[in-house]
Amino acid sequence: MSRWLGQQGCLGRHAIVIGASITGLLVGQLLSSYFEQVTIIERDNLSQTASGRKGVPQGAHPHLLLYKGVTIVEELFPDLFPALVAQGALKIDLMENLHWFQSGRWKLRQPSPFKGYLQSRPLFESQMRACLLANDTVQILDSCSVIGLRASEDGQGINGVVVQRTSGDREAKLLEADLVVDASGRGSQAPRWLSTLGYDQVNETTIKIDLGYTTRIYRRPPTASPHRMLVIYPDIPTSKRAGYVIPIEGERWLVMLAGWLNDHAPVDEDGFQAFARSLPVPDLSHAIQSTTPLSQPMTYKFSANRWRHYEKLSRWPAGFLVLGDAVCSFNPVYGQGMTVAALEVQLLQKLLRSERERKKPDLRAVTKTFHKEVAKVVSLPWLMATGEDLQYPEVQGARFPGFSLFGWYFGKVLALTSSNSTVYQHFGAVLNMEESPLGLISPPVLMRVLFGKVPEPASDSISVNEPEMTAQSEGDEASSTAHI
Repeated sequence: MSRWLGQQGCLGRHAIVIGASITGLLVGQLLSSYFEQVTIIERDNLSQTASGRKGVPQGAHPHLLLYKGVTIVEELFPDLFPALVAQGALKIDLMENLHWFQSGRWKLRQPSPFKGYLQSRPLFESQMRACLLANDTVQILDSCSVIGLRASEDGQGINGVVVQRTSGDREAKLLEADLVVDASGRGSQAPRWLSTLGYDQVNETTIKIDLGYTTRIYRRPPTASPHRMLVIYPDIPTSKRAGYVIPIEGERWLVMLAGWLNDHAPVDEDGFQAFARSLPVPDLSHAIQSTTPLSQPMTYKFSANRWRHYEKLSRWPAGFLVLGDAVCSFNPVYGQGMTVAALEVQLLQKLLRSERERKKPDLRAVTKTFHKEVAKVVSLPWLMATGEDLQYPEVQGARFPGFSLFGWYFGKVLALTSSNSTVYQHFGAVLNMEESPLGLISPPVLMRVLFGKVPEPASDSISVNEPEMTAQSEGDEASSTAHI
């Protein structure tokens, strides 16, 4: 493994990133500060425009970057969000502009510091690629697959990849590198590649949920607020259906209907409408009846939360890293995936920066440490996501000690977010990953959960088609009415 330190501040000549996913693009931008050349290898043929692609089947559906993710991405790509807004993306307050119905109650809506941006996944990805390619250090090799890793002569590390074009000249070729990063998503072949090279089998934890969602694009009515999101969550475990209305560029709505445990929304017109009407409040159904569909319904299925435990391998090859969905993929309806990936990239940045400051920088120290640290990043979001899914008795998976107490406590927290400003503020900070989930058991929240009054369920509706009005609150107890 090379210890080469060429240009001042560089840790190596060449780094390779497998996959031009959101994670891969973030990693590519980061590594451009530490390597002379960065090559991102992508199987798909990448368009110059904002269009979907085969390798991202979930790309037609809503994606949300939580506030913590926004701050990390903004640091790496300072020009990205202004470019997105110029293309029609919407800057919003992720708490005040979110109309959220859950467990028979509308959550409070109050101004917060948690800003975010709403746009389609193809627009987000294409603008990120454009910003990245303005960096002369980075190149993207598309229509090309990685078919294997190349081990170093001593067998202790990885010093390149074997690639093959997906069309035309399909001769396998070797690309050498000081660092290889796998950001290829859920379909990552890293476990197989490592096994081929003599490393132990990678253990996985899976929580099977058989989630499916169906998304359709609608014209946003002229009277509708362009900054308003509507989220209708199921009352777990008695209900399995959810609905979302997300404004995006081009005066459009992304309308998504989701269902756990194979209770999926149909793609035919009557079935889609009937599923929308079955939600506990009529707001989504009313919204789509008052406007025009611009696409046919599109489906995506997500079988299980999955965590590949690379941190538990007894040996790890120097010069190779895995991150993003290739390590851990969460139930996408909770919106954690991109932000957790950004946190992993931030961790890598910290390790690379620390190594560069050493008198004798050595990438082996980074690759040795990284996956154990990633496990710490992933563990709490995993607990929150799977803790919700496991409330369904049909979902198979080990319930951790105190699971029933966790369910009771978190249910009280969710109920209080409809009326208590203090609980709502901590919940918002945890939701946006600005605060650890442990913040939900901090003394201010704990006291209100134990002794606060939980409001009765109230399923009255709002209208996403009317001009925006702001919910009012007074003191610690706030009105739960945010109805338009």
